[in-house]
Amino acid sequence: MQFKQGDKVVFQDEDKAEVQFGPFRGPGGVDSYLVKWLEFGPLEGCSSIVRSVDLTPAPKFEAGQVVRTHTTGDLCKVAAGPFRRNGNPLYVLEDPTGNHRVGYEDTMVPVVE
Repeated sequence: MQFKQGDKVVFQDEDKAEVQFGPFRGPGGVDSYLVKWLEFGPLEGCSSIVRSVDLTPAPKFEAGQVVRTHTTGDLCKVAAGPFRRNGNPLYVLEDPTGNHRVGYEDTMVPVVE
């Protein structure tokens, strides 16, 4: 997968970062990116060169975030997720009545409050 400047990514399924530059041939001729750590202990705010194979896109939604579903138009709160399913991440959503249901990432849009 190729990223562009400003993309939010996750390093090795754990640490959040933002792409600053790339892709480019890094040490050893490996496709790499320059990233700024968003959450990485004492390195938060610092930059590093990382291999592209160690990066995945950051989740679009977080627990507690309010979203609108394309399927019903309902406002729901993200309760959990993302969970991987057939390349389309899914989330557990809580509707206004407190019931839970599944929402796929490509059927949800964030609501700005």
